[in-house]
Amino acid sequence: MHQVQALATALFFALCINANAQSSSARATESIPPLIAVAASEDANGVTQADFNLAMLKDFEQRTVAAIQKKMVDHMRSQGDSFPPPKLRSEAHYMEAGKPKLAIVRLLSSGSINQVFTFGIVGAELRRVACIRTENFDQSIPVFSGVCGNKIRETYGISLQSK
Repeated sequence: MHQVQALATALFFALCINANAQSSSARATESIPPLIAVAASEDANGVTQADFNLAMLKDFEQRTVAAIQKKMVDHMRSQGDSFPPPKLRSEAHYMEAGKPKLAIVRLLSSGSINQVFTFGIVGAELRRVACIRTENFDQSIPVFSGVCGNKIRETYGISLQSK
């Protein structure tokens, strides 16, 4: 059931952000990769880096939590599951990555959910990356390396290095 919840939220985010979002994993494999990273963009509607303040960070966090919770409940109901969805813990912060300032939102639930979402402005676009762990939920998702780091670098056109 835990893997189903993780996959449902991964599918939700992939559908929400853009039907054309590209997975960083090979689509031809039969097994599901342990970490999936997808990206999408949309018009920023006038939002700029200057708008990335504490209120905006909290808004990103609240909207991300609410969207994931709603999709989990919808998915569980469609499967006839009446159990309450897992409680989500979230944390959010900004990361200065050269020119773009990135909002980072982490979602965690004991043994079933481990996801990282980034939001940033590039030109006139709001770009998003979702990194979703499909197993080993207790392991952290590195944002400076691996599948997630690569997708963040590619999406925002930045160089990431841990200090």
